[in-house]
Formats: sequence, C-alpha cells, structure tokens
Amino acid sequence: MFRCIAIVNGIVYTASSNNIAEAVVIDKGKIVYIGSSSNAICRAKNCKIIDAEGHLITPGFIDSHCHLAQAGFLEKYGINLLQIRSINQIIDIISEKARKTKPGTWIYGYGLDENLLKEGRPPLRYDLDEATSKHPVFLEHISGHMAVVNSYALKIAGITKDTPDPPGGIIERDERGEPIGILKDSAMSLVTRFMPEPSIDMWMKCIEVAQYMWISKGITAIEDVGLLGQGSNILAAYRRLAHSNRLIIRTRFSYPISSSKELNQDLIKKLKSINSRFLRVLALKIFYDGSGLARTALMHDNWCREYKVDKDSRGLRLIPQDDLINIIRLANKENLRVSIHAIGDKAIDEVVEAISIAKMSYKAQHSIIHCIVPTKKSIETMSKLGIGVKIQTSFIYSYGHVYAANLCLERARRAFPIKTFLRHGIIVGNGSDAPFLNPPDPGYGLYGAVVRKPRIKTPYDDPFGSEEKITFIDAIKTYTRLASITIGWDDEIGSIDVGKKADLVIWNIKTLDPRPQDLLNLKPLTTFIEGNIVYVDEYWEEKLNYKPLFKTSKPHK
Repeated sequence: MFRCIAIVNGIVYTASSNNIAEAVVIDKGKIVYIGSSSNAICRAKNCKIIDAEGHLITPGFIDSHCHLAQAGFLEKYGINLLQIRSINQIIDIISEKARKTKPGTWIYGYGLDENLLKEGRPPLRYDLDEATSKHPVFLEHISGHMAVVNSYALKIAGITKDTPDPPGGIIERDERGEPIGILKDSAMSLVTRFMPEPSIDMWMKCIEVAQYMWISKGITAIEDVGLLGQGSNILAAYRRLAHSNRLIIRTRFSYPISSSKELNQDLIKKLKSINSRFLRVLALKIFYDGSGLARTALMHDNWCREYKVDKDSRGLRLIPQDDLINIIRLANKENLRVSIHAIGDKAIDEVVEAISIAKMSYKAQHSIIHCIVPTKKSIETMSKLGIGVKIQTSFIYSYGHVYAANLCLERARRAFPIKTFLRHGIIVGNGSDAPFLNPPDPGYGLYGAVVRKPRIKTPYDDPFGSEEKITFIDAIKTYTRLASITIGWDDEIGSIDVGKKADLVIWNIKTLDPRPQDLLNLKPLTTFIEGNIVYVDEYWEEKLNYKPLFKTSKPHK
C-alpha cells in the first residue's frame, strides 16, 4: 500500500469544468495536485510514480442505479439462463439441477429472455413441469418484471383459475382462464413471499462477491436499490460489511418500499442512523410502473408488438399516485431522497405531478429512475423543480432491438432523451440496472449515449435516431460528476479536484475521441479507491509490481 502516488503521462479528464491535465498526485487517500507531469514528479518525492503511458484517467465511475447485492445472490445461488437459446435447454438445465437438489427445495433461475429462444416465446408452467414436479421453480425474466413458475410453485402460492390479478400485476392465462405460469410485476410477489428469505450472512457473502464484479469494471461507487421484501436484511448486510471494513465499493443504499404504510418511524430511524465512510442511506426506492421489455410500463397510448400497435396494452400503475404523494411528503419531512422507477410517458407525467404536488425537497434531491419516454411537459417541469434522472443508456445497446419494436419508431426516436435532459440542465446519472438487462460494464452505456445503436440489427437502420446523441466527454460526466450528485456523494467524489477522495481509473484507451468499438471494449487497467489500488489488469500488475485487492481472476467465493 502506497501512502503517496503520482500518476504521470496520462490524459487526465477531471470532469470538473472540462479541465484536462497530464498528471495527478495522491496523498493519504486524497487528491493533492492536478497538472503537468514534470511538476507532479517534482512534488512527489518519496512517492510511487506510475507512468500512465498516455492512457485516459478519469474519476472512478459511478453506477447510479443497480442491484449489486441481488447480482451476488444470482451469481452464488441461481441458474444463469443468459446463454440459453431454447426451451428444451431450459428443461434440461432445470432437470439436472433438480437431480442434485432435495425435493421441495426452490430452484431459482435468472436472465430468462424469450427474444433469444428459438421458439420465440417464454416457457410455460407445463414446460417447467417436464423438468421437475418435485421442486417449485421460479425463473426471473431479464427485465426483473416478469417470472415463469411451474405448477408446484403455483400450488404453493394458491394461484388458481379463480385468483384475481393483484393491483399492479398480471397473471397470464390460457383461453380457459387457467394460469399458464407467467406472472408480471406485483403478481410475482404472490409466489416470492413463499420463497425462503436469504439470511444476513448470505447477503454479506453475495455483496462481497458482487463488489468485485463492479470494481473490475472501473466502478468505484454505486446506488443499490435492493429488492422488495428483502430491504432489511440487505441493509443489515451492508452495515456489517461497512463496520468490519469489508465493504470496498462506496454504496448508497436506497431502501425499497411499496407503500407509505411501510415508512414508519422505526424504518426512518434505521435509515437515519447509517452514514459511514463507505455506506450512506437516507434514501428510498419506489416502483411506480412496470417494464419496457415486458410492455407493462404505464403509457398514454398502447404499446406496440413488432412495430405494430397492440390493443389494450397501456401498462400498469404499481401504486396509487396519492400514496406516492404521501411517501414524498413524508420523505421531505425526514430529509430522505426518493428514487422512483417510471418508464412510460404516462407514469413519468404522474410521478412529476406527484413531486410537484408534494413539493420538491431541495435538501434531498429526488430522481426518476429510467425515465425512458418522458413528455416535453414533464421534461420542462423536471428542469424547473430540479428533479434528477437515473438513466441507463446501456439499454439502447443491449436491448434496443426489443425496445424499438415495443415502442414503435416515433416513440423510439424520442426515447432515452439524454441530450435533451442535459440541455435543460437536468442532473443525469448513468447506470447499469445490473444484473437486469446488462452486466455492469459502463462501456455499453457510453456506447448507447454516444452511438445510439442496438447490438442486434433491427428492420430499421437507425431506430433511435441521432438527435439525442451526446459527446464522449458529456457521457463520461453522466458516470462521474453528475452521477455523484444523483447519489448524494458529490462532496467527496465524482471529479478529480484537489481535496476530493482519490477514486480514479486508468482506462485502456488513449483518447477523448474513441471509436465506437473502443467503447464496447473499454476496461480499466487500474482502479483506485482512496488511493488504494483495488483492481489491476494482469499486465499492469506486473508493470506496477503490486498485488491489488482484486485482479483479473475472480476472488475465492
């Protein structure tokens, strides 16, 4: 561990007033100098000198919206379906898991994506029944807003032909009204409430595994929005890790709730009692509508299917607007930040209206998560009120082919309007939403913001248009300085400024004008948190002659 480090001969993008330098000096975990390499070397007596060899150096990237703890859980305990390409493969992999699993034990899979299956549809309960009739099975969709379960799981949950759709949810049925095993949004909770809750110790192990996944991508801070119904144990796990100095990545934990009734004085007291070097809370996460992939987000007009308007498909409102207003009022009173999931244009209009009615708290900035198809009126009101946005431009690259088909071209052209947000002075933090839809790689988000093209070809050459493209430098800001504001940590991180924490990344590119392919191949060579080298590429490990906390090979689980 080096107390003092001078990084020289680089392209240092500070994210502060577009300043670009050659070198940065770190002492006792903080930035003490930014400027020329020659001056840095003169100031850095008895310091470790690192030659950046012309590579780009930025503030540590910030993932303003993700599910890190849940990603760790899936990595350790779930069946990964991301590479599966047929329903028969799904049946085979579940059958194999069932043979090794005690009867009655839940089998959990994640990353289900019917768009990648040769059948072009998700599996149904009857397909999963072929795999096992002795285990309840729950397969979570890549969107996180849909699941497929088998007959055993439906029986445990008591879901039958006579079970009504819950508020904010859909139980899909056949022509006879029988449930086919597909549950959307709040209907998923009819089953998940019967699944065993992971212990605090389990969540601790999950977080320790997952923080490597983010740090190895050049991400030094996150906002984890947890998992509905699991907020208490996940928060306790983060708190114990922070207390024992095992939490390496800076974390703002946004506690998930689904009703104002949950925001009682005991919870408020708990959220206010946690504020440490690597863990901050004082934040809430709310779901207001559904998913763009599952076409359950709340829209003014019908969703499309394969670029054609689909009747009676305007999505779901997951909580009443009046209750959202109550939550925001309570949050304002207690100085809590509120992040609200809203994708559809109608949902965004209602959320903006709710914040306007409840009055914006300027002590704790509120944000809209995703905010994919806002109306012009909502954008103007957001700008006026100071409402932030936690966007995921990575969706354009990873699942743009599905979004474009679901939105139809007119709405796709105005979707993910990051340039418009920035032009209106709206604070935009970029993020991944990992493990849903994307891994945590920021290169995908940078590509989506700068290039705006999906990875899978669509019937249209440019479904998202070029009007909302932004520059590489502006895209970096959404992962650094602006993102630090959205998670409430701009007092210490987000830019390379004297006095701020030395959370930095040396990247594998040597330009501020990279080619599109360079963005997709972007990776860190070295990542620093408070001046400590926490990740290093194998080549640079040899160059630095230093063993980091994490390196290219994964740590022992």
